[in-house]
Amino acid sequence: MTFQLKSYNFNDFCLSYIVFFSIVYQAIVPIGFILWIALIWLNLTKKPINIWKQLKGVEVWFILYYLLLILGMLWTDNQIFGLSKLENKLSFILFPVLFRFSKINLNIRTIFSILLFGLFISLIIYESIGVYKSIYYPVVDHYNYLTGVKFTVFMHRGYFSLYLIIGIVICISRMLNKKDFTIHLLLYTFFTIGLFQTFSKAGVLCFIVVHMIYIIHTIINKWKTAKKKHMVFLIAISMIAILFSIKSVIVRIDKTIYALNHIKLEDNNSVESNQARLIMWNTSAEVIKDNFVSGTGTGDYNDELIKRNKRYQNHGVVSSELNSHNQFLNTFVQLGLIGFLILCAVFYSYFRIALKNRDLLIIIIGVSFLLNFLFESIIETQSGIILFCVLFICGTSSELKIDTLKPLKK
Repeated sequence: MTFQLKSYNFNDFCLSYIVFFSIVYQAIVPIGFILWIALIWLNLTKKPINIWKQLKGVEVWFILYYLLLILGMLWTDNQIFGLSKLENKLSFILFPVLFRFSKINLNIRTIFSILLFGLFISLIIYESIGVYKSIYYPVVDHYNYLTGVKFTVFMHRGYFSLYLIIGIVICISRMLNKKDFTIHLLLYTFFTIGLFQTFSKAGVLCFIVVHMIYIIHTIINKWKTAKKKHMVFLIAISMIAILFSIKSVIVRIDKTIYALNHIKLEDNNSVESNQARLIMWNTSAEVIKDNFVSGTGTGDYNDELIKRNKRYQNHGVVSSELNSHNQFLNTFVQLGLIGFLILCAVFYSYFRIALKNRDLLIIIIGVSFLLNFLFESIIETQSGIILFCVLFICGTSSELKIDTLKPLKK
């Protein structure tokens, strides 16, 4: 896991800082943005720069998405919450502008290495805190400090599981390409253990899908060119990982079926995750019907969901003030059809470029985000927004291909 530092500049430092601390400790991430903006401001020349001509791909859709958020303030009653969302989602306009005003010498490989390092440090911190609390503090409400909601101290477990999946994907890709095989195998094992400690349903689903894709890809494209012992080993651990995950998936499916069968019962105080998610999807669909074109506005979507759930007497989700637990639904509720289409356009633009480049790693990262968007409102907090922006911009604008797909033989 090497870093290319020959032409490392202050812009690269700011980007590295933001990527690293967006995983480790987000409270100090704004320092990186402030330093980066200050540097650009000091180095601005009198010659005007036409940013719009330089923007391309997902960058354009990110800026349009943010402009729609600003426009959505016109039909927002809750202006304070709306302004907080504009502040929260500044990354959608900051990253495209900062990348175009800056000379970034970091390649995508180095950014991935920084991400792996950040994940490693975060997991060490979480494990250490979990062990310490398990020894010196009593267990509360049957929760374990080394698993579930109490495990990821500085980040929601759903977001952290997504980043662990991305870390796992990077490790598999580098092992397939014989890049520091032993180091990345150890990281892969560490991240996999951490993933199952989060008890994230979306994380387990992504874990299975990712390994199935890589097994198929390895058998078809890598078998003749790579070391057989490495390929057999990777396929073996992938199969073991999938089989280990199946039990967890079956349990989750049983809980989901139970939630579907009991969602209309009188006991609406439950906030069991499967049932709560189904309630929020149903409520979001009802809100969309009444606000199909324009949405509820940038700052009113949460109030509208709470109001509907009060009407339906879903007291459990009202007290928890849950969002839609699906980013596509959440955006549709907030910004209507146009916002939903812009979000779809982000993924279309991303996958179009990734498939054109035949870059398997970039494709799988996109698939991981897409699957998580179906179960979590990923870009409603800084935990999801920053790395979503960085990975989608860097993954589609870099000329460096990480893992090229070869044409499949008939």
